[in-house]
Amino acid sequence: MSDRTKADLAARLGIAEDALLPRSEAAALLGLDVHTLRTHPNDHVGFFRLSDARTARALYPKPWVEDYRSWRAGGRTSRFRGHMGPQSEWPSQRPISVRAAVLMIERWKYRELHIRCEDVCGGTIPFEELISRHRSEAAMLYRSDGTRKESDDPDLLPALVEKANAIIQPAGACVSPDRLAPLMRVVWEQVLETERGWLADAR
Repeated sequence: MSDRTKADLAARLGIAEDALLPRSEAAALLGLDVHTLRTHPNDHVGFFRLSDARTARALYPKPWVEDYRSWRAGGRTSRFRGHMGPQSEWPSQRPISVRAAVLMIERWKYRELHIRCEDVCGGTIPFEELISRHRSEAAMLYRSDGTRKESDDPDLLPALVEKANAIIQPAGACVSPDRLAPLMRVVWEQVLETERGWLADAR
């Protein structure tokens, strides 16, 4: 594709254009040598090229890089669930209706509960790491006094939209991602509440 642009990629991924990082910035965030990312692309976080040429500019979605960095910092005691290796296909922007997006988010909830149950019961991830992950996510949804943030809270809304978009992609792009924020918050809360019970029993 000769019409690939950074702006188009950002729109298809549902992120800001400045959240697409060049390889040098991705390497710096990960604490890796840029040469490592260039010569061992299959072993690290995924990226996109602006053309099919091997020398084409590579762009790394910052949310992917940050997820990968957190996984590496956590001791890599479990399989990385994010995007790995070079992305061979430009992400689709096939429009997805809100109704279809809602179904995908609901399916994500049950899949996520299954994964988290395995994490809690499997014993392969340190309990302190599970607690830290849980608290980190809860801090996004709740204020320090324990009250719920509204879906349109300026600190929460971008995270809800980003999470919804991540669930929907690469199937397509939702026509109205902001409308998914209230559902995303409720579903995310349900996942965390169930996980909280499991963690309490596992102490």
